[in-house]
Amino acid sequence: MKEITTKEKRSVDVSLALEECTNNVIKGKVTLKDIADWDDYYSLKRGYSVQISKTKDFSKFVTVSTSMNYDSSKKEMYSNICWFGEAKTKYYVRIRTYKTVDGKKYYSNWSAKKYVTTK
Repeated sequence: MKEITTKEKRSVDVSLALEECTNNVIKGKVTLKDIADWDDYYSLKRGYSVQISKTKDFSKFVTVSTSMNYDSSKKEMYSNICWFGEAKTKYYVRIRTYKTVDGKKYYSNWSAKKYVTTK
């Protein structure tokens, strides 16, 4: 998914990878690529939201966010998500990013939805 482009004409690729569910736990990894270092990440004033829902239209959802980590060898920020759901249930997951400019958040479109089934 491509994030919104900011005033400085820089965009960041954001991805969400989901793992196979074990028991009733949904696990995944959010990755922001091409980040030089922590200062670069903070200067971007970016973030993301992950929504998890039992319904395709996300009429009822939970928003998940966690702290970011930096991998200098890959020059990317990443965050591992872990959410406990109900056993043997299908969940839909999507992500969007935001950029803060002058105290206001500007959001990208939601990504295509993915789904996982808990065990």
